[in-house]
Amino acid sequence: MNMRGSPILRTALTSFRHGIGQETRMRIDLSKSLGVNVVDSNGNEYIDMYNNIASLPVGYNHPRMLDAVRNGDWNQHLLQRQSLGVMPPNDWEYHIDNSIGRINPNKDIYDVKLTGGCGSVAVENAMKTAFLYKARNENIKMDYSLTNKSPPYSVLSFRGGFHGRTLGSLSATRSKAEHKWGIPAFDWPLSLYPRNKIEETNSLLDVETKLVNDHNIAGVIIEPIAAEGGDIRASPEFFNSLNKLCDRFNVPLIVDEVQTSLGTGKPWAHSSWNCEPDIIVFSKKTQVGGFFLKTRYRTKEFEIFNTYCGDALRVLQLKTILDIIDENNLFEQSSSTGKKIIIGLHEISDIFPHIISNVRGEGFIIAFDTPSPKLLLKTMEDHGILASICGKNSIRLRPSLIFNHYNCNMFLDKLEKVIFEINSHLNVYE
Repeated sequence: MNMRGSPILRTALTSFRHGIGQETRMRIDLSKSLGVNVVDSNGNEYIDMYNNIASLPVGYNHPRMLDAVRNGDWNQHLLQRQSLGVMPPNDWEYHIDNSIGRINPNKDIYDVKLTGGCGSVAVENAMKTAFLYKARNENIKMDYSLTNKSPPYSVLSFRGGFHGRTLGSLSATRSKAEHKWGIPAFDWPLSLYPRNKIEETNSLLDVETKLVNDHNIAGVIIEPIAAEGGDIRASPEFFNSLNKLCDRFNVPLIVDEVQTSLGTGKPWAHSSWNCEPDIIVFSKKTQVGGFFLKTRYRTKEFEIFNTYCGDALRVLQLKTILDIIDENNLFEQSSSTGKKIIIGLHEISDIFPHIISNVRGEGFIIAFDTPSPKLLLKTMEDHGILASICGKNSIRLRPSLIFNHYNCNMFLDKLEKVIFEINSHLNVYE
């Protein structure tokens, strides 16, 4: 019995007592899932363009990852999770250099700070770093901090941006009202995430005006691609100008690469901007969350701290992932395959512009608009494709980096059948 997308199945999956809520999409059989294909608990197979919210860089059960487990390379860190901030292993520097250090945008100017697993925590600590930098520059005393009378510092963010669900990061999140409903938020400044050249000019003028008039702004945070906001994209020239603007006012530019890290056919989306932002946040595909920061933003003892200060096991996983990427030229492959996906989507859009439009993307950060995203998503799932919605009327695709041209052909063939089916239903009702 085919139970793909069944509301009954989804209801049955929900088990609040076991920490499984209404967000549950399906149960998967990890032992049968392989490569870019995921198998659900009923044996249905899907091409995974959802990729566990863009977080699996080399897919399911990659042989190199399995070898690392079988060879015992990770055993010590499977046995005990360490408090890396106070008691790291004696070879910790070696592990950092061979994992996240390999993709440091510029080792001469950036330190690395690990925080944990999720992007929200990484963003939260990046913003704290900006606040501490401003407080030191202004010689703020600690006298009143325990009475919550600290300076009213803020972080400027952009409409459409998503930076997490913890309280601080949520105050900078501006994508959907339901993310913030009922939650107290700081009254922080907001500007427009631009979609075209005119909006880019207006946005830069607005940011400049706010920086001139509001001396409590301690940082500016932005995504290279506003994913939850609908995969909104601005030009490299806009980001370069924004970086110069922040430099002028000595306000750190925080680039949130949680979703774009390793995903645009290169390690970092911001590398095309021809500038070096102050703080760069990462998580998801890097497995461990954290941020790069220029040395002038270094903090003092215990100012940016938690029990674990990262996760050694995930750092070792990242090392193996980067080996796989390098040995198989996966950045180059994902760039060329991403272009093929986009060409295929454009071809479908040319024939069915009433179903698919505004195709956009770079590497494996791809999206397109559709008038009925829930209908299209459900029909894709019925035909064995997993994807997700972003913004109000967009579908986003986030395949793992091992997704190749063969997988691309399979995906486009399935998607064509989906579009034909939807179009035939539309014709029936006309």
